[in-house]
Amino acid sequence: MKFEMIFDHPEHRATVAKWMYDEFCKTDRPSVSYEDMMKKLGSRTRNFPYTFLALEGDVPVGTVTLYENDLKGESLSPWMGSLVVAPELRGCGFGRELIAFIQGFARGLGYDTLYLRTEHTAKYYERLGWSFVKYTVDPAYDLETDVYQWNLED
Repeated sequence: MKFEMIFDHPEHRATVAKWMYDEFCKTDRPSVSYEDMMKKLGSRTRNFPYTFLALEGDVPVGTVTLYENDLKGESLSPWMGSLVVAPELRGCGFGRELIAFIQGFARGLGYDTLYLRTEHTAKYYERLGWSFVKYTVDPAYDLETDVYQWNLED
């Protein structure tokens, strides 16, 4: 598997936008459209937010983003977010590989802690060893969310 920036693969932008829209917006953020996701991904560069595509050959299997901040009102940084594995490939370990990649990428940028927020998958991250930080509400979407952290120095 290789990891490359979505910036370098505009041919896969529609696939990644659909994954993100279906996973994070359709139900919890109805004010965000598929077209909004396409625009966001189209504006990504080689800077925050860093969106990566996991590829098996030339086939996209998943995506993950490193955000400077993924929760309004928080000063914690950086954040892993938008982790999605192609629905038909879930349960094959790609999610863990994407997480390990983004952890290494954040460590390479000099960070010692990585954060994430989740509305629905807390148990998954707990099984992987992420530490619970707090429960809060995202003021932008009025979503109840849990915040977790990973110590990158281990």
